[in-house]
Amino acid sequence: MNHVALMYALRAKEAGYPREDVLFVEYDIYEFLLDIEIAIVAYYVKGKKNVGRAAAKRLLQKIKQGKVKQKNLEHIKQTIAFYGF
Repeated sequence: MNHVALMYALRAKEAGYPREDVLFVEYDIYEFLLDIEIAIVAYYVKGKKNVGRAAAKRLLQKIKQGKVKQKNLEHIKQTIAFYGF
């Protein structure tokens, strides 16, 4: 089941933020929440840990840039710890 979740998360990440839609679009999903999902599920999909590691690196950069909301910070730190960051 994780491979399906990874497929959808990667597709959403690839699609990017829908600039023409403004109602009911959560910016944080595209800014960092998809990377959390990718990092978690890729860890459990055989042969995709490199995809998860790349997502974890992006999350680490977003933490350094201050783009992550405080309420998500602890969860993100736990997630990127899977990859040794």
